[in-house]
Amino acid sequence: MRKKVEVLVIAICFTVLACAAVMAGPEGFSGNWALDKAKSDFSIGQGGETPDITMKVEASKDSFKVSQTFSSSRGEMTMEQTYIPDDQEHEVAGIMGSKGKATAKWDGEKLVVKATYSAERDGQEMKWTDSSTWELSSDGSLLTIQSTFESQMGSRTGKRVFAKK
Repeated sequence: MRKKVEVLVIAICFTVLACAAVMAGPEGFSGNWALDKAKSDFSIGQGGETPDITMKVEASKDSFKVSQTFSSSRGEMTMEQTYIPDDQEHEVAGIMGSKGKATAKWDGEKLVVKATYSAERDGQEMKWTDSSTWELSSDGSLLTIQSTFESQMGSRTGKRVFAKK
C-alpha cells in the first residue's frame, strides 16, 4: 500500500511540473533569445540574407516589450517595440524610423500581433503589414514567431525560431 501511495505522489508531482511548464504564461516569454537559423525560415531583403538576431523580451499579462538586434553583412540595427495585449490599436516604432499601429492579444498561451507600418523613402510612401504569432515550446526553451509580411511588392511568410540563452 505504501508503495502505491509513493508512486501516486510521484505521478502527481510530475503532472504538476508538466502543467507548470506548459502554463508558464506571458512571463515564460521573458528573457534573452538568439535566432536558431537552422530551425528558421526567414530572410530580409532581396538578397535573401538571414541576419543574426538576438532579442530581449520583458513580458507580462499587460505588456510585451521586445528589443531586437539584427546583425548582417550590411551592419547592425536595433529595434525596440512595446505591445499592449488588449486587442486595441496602439502606436509602435518600426524599422528604419517607420511608424506603425499594432493590435496585440493573448490567444491562450500565444501572443498574436497585427501591425501596419508606413514610411517615406525616396519621396514615395511605403506601407506594409506584419501579422505574427509568438509561441513557446512546451518546455519554454524555444520561441517560434510565425509571420506574414505584405507590401506593394507582394506577400511572404516566415518562421523565426529562437533559443533561450
